[in-house]
Amino acid sequence: MSDGKQGTGAERIFGHIDPDAMKVVRRLLTAGHEAYLVGGCVRDLYLGHRPKDFDIATSATPEAIRKLFRNSRVIGRRFKLVHVFFGSKIMETSTFRTAPKQDDDDPLITHDNEWGSVEDDARRRDFTINGLFYDVETRRIVDFVDGMDDLDRSVVRTIGDPELRFREDPVRMIRAVKFAARLNFQIEDATWQALLDVAPDIVRSSRARLLEEIYKLLRSGASRKCFELLIDSGMLHRIMPSYTTQFGGNDDGIAALKSGRIVLGADGSVFTPPTAAPEPSPDEPPAETAAAGDAETAAQATSEDATRAVATEPGPDSAETDDASTDAEPARPHDTLQLDGHPPALLWHHLDALDDYVRETRADVVNGVLQAVLFAPLVHVEMTEGSRQTLDRAIERVMTPVATSFGVARRDRELARQILMAHRRMTDQRSRRRRRGTTAQREYFHDALIFLGISVRATGGHGPELPRWEALAVAQATAPKSSRGGGGDGGGGEGGRKRSRRRRGGRRNKKHETGERPAAQDG
Repeated sequence: MSDGKQGTGAERIFGHIDPDAMKVVRRLLTAGHEAYLVGGCVRDLYLGHRPKDFDIATSATPEAIRKLFRNSRVIGRRFKLVHVFFGSKIMETSTFRTAPKQDDDDPLITHDNEWGSVEDDARRRDFTINGLFYDVETRRIVDFVDGMDDLDRSVVRTIGDPELRFREDPVRMIRAVKFAARLNFQIEDATWQALLDVAPDIVRSSRARLLEEIYKLLRSGASRKCFELLIDSGMLHRIMPSYTTQFGGNDDGIAALKSGRIVLGADGSVFTPPTAAPEPSPDEPPAETAAAGDAETAAQATSEDATRAVATEPGPDSAETDDASTDAEPARPHDTLQLDGHPPALLWHHLDALDDYVRETRADVVNGVLQAVLFAPLVHVEMTEGSRQTLDRAIERVMTPVATSFGVARRDRELARQILMAHRRMTDQRSRRRRRGTTAQREYFHDALIFLGISVRATGGHGPELPRWEALAVAQATAPKSSRGGGGDGGGGEGGRKRSRRRRGGRRNKKHETGERPAAQDG
C-alpha cells in the first residue's frame, strides 16, 4: 500500500475538490465514520483533469448516510448506495464493500451489498486506476493496488485475475475500452488477452446497461477509438448485431467496418485518419498503414495491438463525467469526401466529427443526437436524394431492429427520427424563408442544429447552410417572446396571438345578437 507520492499529482488534488463533496466527507468524519473520495475523481485529479462527478466511499451504511443527510435518497438493489443532492449536483456515496460470495461454476455477480473495510473495497473494484482513495484529513492518496504506478505508466490493468474480473461483470470489458480510449492509455497485455477470451460473455449483461455504456462511449470525446477497440476485441457485433449487420458484407458487417476506416478523398486519394500506436516489436506485424496505396492492403495492415494502444501524452482538463476526456487528435476540417454509398466510411467520419464537437464544447450530447450520428450513415442516400416519405421509411427500417433489441426509449428514438427528417429540410437550399422560420420554432431544432454541424464536419457538404441556420437560431433566441410564432405545435398563431373561439350555441346565439327570438321549445 502507498499513502501518496512526493512529486506526483497527489499534491494538487486538495485545492480542486468540489466544496459540496468536501461537505459530505467532513460530515461523515464528524459523525465518527471513515470517509474518502474514491475512484474516477481521484484518478482524474491525479492526472490533472477536471472531473465532473465526485464519489465518496464510507464505512457508514446506506441507512446511516440517509439519516445524516436530509437531502439524500437510497437507490439500487444489486448495488445499494446513496445520492446526496446539492441542487442539480449529485454526490454518490457508497458503503465499503467486500467481494461477494461466488458460485464456482458461475462467478457472475448478481448482488453486491456485503459490507467490508476500505481495503476490501479497494480490492473488489475493477481496475487499479479506479481503486484509489483520497484522505482529505492527511491530504494523501491511499493506494492498496498500485494504481498510481499504473497511472504513471499509462496502463489499464484489472485488480486481481483479469478473466475472473470480467466474468464477474462483463460490462467491465467495455469500461476497459473506454478508459484506454479516453485517457490515451494502453490495456495491459494480460488484461487484453482475458478481454479477448471473455468477449462472448458480454451478451450476459442487461440490455439497459449495455445501451447506457454505448451512450457513454459516444459522449466520451473518443468514440472512434472506442468503436475500433470494440471491433478489435470482438465485442461490437455481439453487443449490437442488429446494427453491425446493416453495414453489409458476407458476415456480421465487421469486415466492412474495418475496411471503411480507409476512405477516398475528393481527389481519389486514400485518406486514413491518424491512429496513434506504439512501436511494434520485431515479432509483431506493422501497425495500421497510413501511407497512400491500395485501400484493401492498408486495411489488412491494421493490427489489434496497434488499435488498442494509443498515445500516452496527458490530455487537457476535461469536464466529462466519471472519466476525463483525452488528448485525442485535434479538430480538423474534412474535405468533401466521396462517401455516397459507403456507410462504413460515413460512420467513422461521423464519429470523428462527434468527438471534435464534444472536445470543443464539452457538451453533454442528448441520446437522440447520438442515435442520429449512428444511423445517419445508413440513410445517407435517402437524406440527400430521396423524398420525405422514402427517408421516413428508411429511418424506420434501420432503427426498428436496434431499438427493439436494446429497448431504446421511445422519446429518444422519436427525437432521432425528427433530427434526421429535419436535416433533409435544413440542407435543402430550395427551402423557403417561411419554412426556415417554422423549423426554427420546433422543439427539436437545437438538437437538429447540433447534428447539422456534426454532419457538415463529417461529410464536408452543406457548408453554406450551417451559418444560415446558426444565425436564425441566434435571432430566435434573442427575439422577444411576444414576437415568436407558435411553432405549429398548438398554442398561438403568428405573432403570438390567440385564436378566437366560437361562442357556444353557434347560430342560435347570433340570432340573439340581431334581436330575433329563438323558436319556442316544446314542453
